[in-house]
Amino acid sequence: MVSLLLIGLEGSADAQPPACEAELRTLRAVTPADGAQEVTLDAPLRFDYALGTLGSLSEAETGVRVSRQGEPEALEGETRVLGDSLFWRAKVPWAPGSAYEGEAQATEASLRFRFTTAADVDRAPPELGPIRRADWTEAEAGCGVPAGSLRVVLSFVAARDDGPSSSIEYLVHLSRAQGLGAPELLARQRDTAAEEATIAFVLPPSRAARPVCVVLSAVDGVGKTSTSAPWCFDPVRGEAFASLCSLRPGKAAPSASLLELGLLLLLSLSLGRRLERRRKADIKAPHGPL
Repeated sequence: MVSLLLIGLEGSADAQPPACEAELRTLRAVTPADGAQEVTLDAPLRFDYALGTLGSLSEAETGVRVSRQGEPEALEGETRVLGDSLFWRAKVPWAPGSAYEGEAQATEASLRFRFTTAADVDRAPPELGPIRRADWTEAEAGCGVPAGSLRVVLSFVAARDDGPSSSIEYLVHLSRAQGLGAPELLARQRDTAAEEATIAFVLPPSRAARPVCVVLSAVDGVGKTSTSAPWCFDPVRGEAFASLCSLRPGKAAPSASLLELGLLLLLSLSLGRRLERRRKADIKAPHGPL
């Protein structure tokens, strides 16, 4: 399941994209996913709602009922809202190696789910593999996508975790770009079970004309996070480079060629040798009385 979140389009110099159709569903996903296994004992339930809809829903429209499978009594729990997500945590921790079932209310229909627990709590953040490559093509203009945008697909090694893989959420942030004042969320995705995974996002025309850098993060079911090294690429020149992005946010990514970088390296080595010879000469030179 891939979910794209486009940002930075309103009020920009880019041509405004066609209007989007209204979101039909309010409740979009639950974590752990239905049928998840080896859910850690400290994992909360997370319910993701359509953008901007959670605040307008009543308590009855966001009710959650969870019980141990085969037992009629519902568990007591506490809820917390964070952005467009509602978190529910049982007052008593999950029992090891047990099956649970639940139901979440929504305006269009209730959402039923089941999961089984592991024998331990979450011990470590996900082990996120490296980004292997980035491919980009011109994006088709449509809902939230102005003409001249680029569709970028990152390929990476999927994360490993002590909880279920379906509970890992991947996020892509724009970390370096011309005029960027703070990291921007480009895309988020769940349910990546393949060893080599992909995540797609869209760059509007104002971002697609200069070199940019992105970072990939993996967040597990209890919120522990690991982040990749920056991946930088120049859509205009068709170049990608994984480790040359060291500028502060708000400045363009470097675009020097390999030849230019090699010359800079040779110059720095030559200067270093000269300074070392001068230092040794100063040590050997006789000094008069002070």
